[in-house]
Amino acid sequence: GAPRDARTRDAALALATKLTKDAKEDFAAAAKQGDVGLTDAGKMQRNVLEPAPEYTLFSLDVGEVGGPVDSPRGFYVFKRID
Repeated sequence: GAPRDARTRDAALALATKLTKDAKEDFAAAAKQGDVGLTDAGKMQRNVLEPAPEYTLFSLDVGEVGGPVDSPRGFYVFKRID
């Protein structure tokens, strides 16, 4: 279901890997470089995300960055803020 001009999976993974590294220094700036970046998604409840992203998010310590996490929607990079 991806658009014709979507990145290849390898290119998307390379970008997500770079953004994960950048996010450890400045998450807000890294989020702006992604396709659909949010700097604060608010309080995230369980059972909203797919299993792998949810596991990663809720396994992080406060302030920790995790990713990239592969999902049917693409790659996620998370920062646990609370």
